[in-house]
Parts: sequence; structure tokens; C-alpha cells
Amino acid sequence: MISLKTCADLLADAPNCLAFLTAWQRWRGDDPVPSVDRIKPEELGKALNGLSILEVHSPECSKYRLVGASHIQAMGRDLTGEEVASVTPKNDQAQRMQGLWTMVSVPCGAIAELSYVRQSGFRTPTRRLVLPATPKSSGGTQRLYVAVDISGGRAMRDDPPAGPVGLTEEVTYVDIGCGAPE
Repeated sequence: MISLKTCADLLADAPNCLAFLTAWQRWRGDDPVPSVDRIKPEELGKALNGLSILEVHSPECSKYRLVGASHIQAMGRDLTGEEVASVTPKNDQAQRMQGLWTMVSVPCGAIAELSYVRQSGFRTPTRRLVLPATPKSSGGTQRLYVAVDISGGRAMRDDPPAGPVGLTEEVTYVDIGCGAPE
């Protein structure tokens, strides 16, 4: 687990993630986590195309609420409205869903390194920053905001995605002031 300062240092070469981290800290003010009504994505400027939103309903159910252009480009498809488990290999579903639930439950953030693979075998490496937001009202749906930066080359538009998205290659949890996941 790393601090928010260390997180910012690690994101120096990831402009979408760094812009999101800076804005997220402003939106939260003195609270550990901002509420969704305080989040103003339009303040991200160009980095807005790297922002996606997940709704985390339970430890078993999370959905893509909105998928940003950078995420779509890396994945080769728009997953808005899809369940996260539906694009995750069966053997990895429980671990991925638990990881998402952990980030809204603790709460904490994460930096994740993940390569999306196309049918041609072309790999699109990405760095993602995931940070939580609380619902507007008690009992509402928790959200995770995901900023994505693509590093390296870009896949050709006609290179279809290769199916399910495997687990991240590396995850580093970020302490936002609420402690570490177990």
C-alpha cells in the first residue's frame, strides 16, 4: 500500500491518471472520499477521455456505467452497461470482483498495470488509477472512477478484441486515509 503522495510520483508519466488524482483530491476536500455529487468530470479537460465509471453493487456484481474513449480504444469495444464479470475469464471473476468490492469497502484506491490483448496478439499496455466515490444517499450504489493511460503503441481499428480481459499484471493499493485492505 502506498500513500497519495507516492501515488502521484508514480503517475508522473500518466497524464490522465495524474489529472484525475489531482481533481479527486480537490473534490473530496476534507472527507476521505468524495460523494458522486461533488465529482465534476468536466474539470478534467483533455483527461476526461481517459475516465470510466464502475458501479459496484455487491461483492458479486459490478457494471460499467460509462467507458471513456481511452478505455474503449485500449479494449477495442465499448462496455458501457456490461457486467464486469461478463468480460472476465471465469477463473478470474471472483478475484476481480473481490478487488473491486475491497476498494469501495475499505475504501482505498489502486494503481493497476494491465495489457489488453487483441486477436492478432497485439498488446496495449495501460496504467489505471482507480479511486472510490460514495453514493449521493445512504444505501446508494458505490462507484469506482477509473482513469486510463495507454503506454506504447496503439492497436489498429480493425484488430478485434481477444475476448475476456484477464487480471491486472500488477496492483498497488493506495491509502486514501482509511487504511489498508486485508
